[in-house]
Amino acid sequence: MSCEPGRTPTKLSLRQPTRGSVNSTAKIPALTECDPGLAPTEYNILIIPEVIEEKTKGGLFLPEQVKETDELAQTRGRIVAASPLAFNYDNWPETARKPQVGDVVWYGRYAGTLIEGRDGKTYRLCKDKDVGAVVLDA
Repeated sequence: MSCEPGRTPTKLSLRQPTRGSVNSTAKIPALTECDPGLAPTEYNILIIPEVIEEKTKGGLFLPEQVKETDELAQTRGRIVAASPLAFNYDNWPETARKPQVGDVVWYGRYAGTLIEGRDGKTYRLCKDKDVGAVVLDA
């Protein structure tokens, strides 16, 4: 932990480096590349998270532990399946756009459960309320 002598570390100085600090690259698989074989129930949705590349933009290989930690902390992905009840609330504004299958979204860090689909890819099963924003024009 780096801190000037005589100063108390702040919450900001205690933060761990993020994926962006090592300049790694990530991509979100297209909907056509996904075959989870799962149908969410109740208010659940299935998201394919961004895939962390093994190599940074600078050409360095990420250690497996860093890659796994970054994958758990992912907060962006594509909705690949949704329950019929997802995003259907009585108080949803009529003019507001509802997230749909195929949308790229930002969701809560560590939200839901990681599940392996029949295609061998890792998906995140989470509540519809874990979605914080839809990425427009993605």
